[in-house]
Parts: sequence; C-alpha cells; structure tokens
Amino acid sequence: MEYFSDLQKIAVIEYSLTIIPISSTLHMEDTIAHMIKCENRSPHNPFKFKKSKEEFHNEQAQQIAILSTIPGVREAKALRLLKAFGTITALSNASFKELSDVVGNAVAQSIVDFIHK
Repeated sequence: MEYFSDLQKIAVIEYSLTIIPISSTLHMEDTIAHMIKCENRSPHNPFKFKKSKEEFHNEQAQQIAILSTIPGVREAKALRLLKAFGTITALSNASFKELSDVVGNAVAQSIVDFIHK
C-alpha cells in the first residue's frame, strides 16, 4: 500500500500537507462529504453566551455590555440609561437624582458606588 512513498514524505514534511489514506475510490465521495460537513459545522459551547460577533461591533451593544457589569444593571436598564444619558461619560457625571429618576433609588445607588470606587 506504500504507493508514492517519496512523494508522500515530501508532501507531508516539506509542504506540511495532510494526507488522508483512502483504500478505495468508492470511499472518497463519503470522505469528502464528511470533511465538508465538519468544516461547515459551527463549534458548540454550551457555556458560552449566545451573542453574535456582529452585536459587539455596534458601539451601543458594547456600552450595554459594559453597563451590565454594574451590580443591579441588566440589559434593559442599561438601555434605558443610554437612552437617557447618551454616553457612559454623561452617565458617570450624572447626579444620584438624575440616575434615580431613570432606574430607581437602589440601582442608582449601585451605579454611584460602582463609579466612585
């Protein structure tokens, strides 16, 4: 079964090519179909949050993700804060009263504590 052994050695060692041994041309179709199927399959990680890459290219999505790290602030409240203040800088300069008008006293206090630590 060692056909073209010198050619195989050159292909693997010199050019870093992968050789897939197929015993018969009848199996080649199945092998190629399986390789295409595996290549097109997206990796699945059940512990990874299901956010697409496109979401994080958006500046607002990045700001929401940053604000969501503040205790008590989830995506909906982060969105309300961004609509009210426009930017994270404006939000960080807002008074407790301005924050509490948007998200309530408890979350406003959490934001103030987070920003001033």
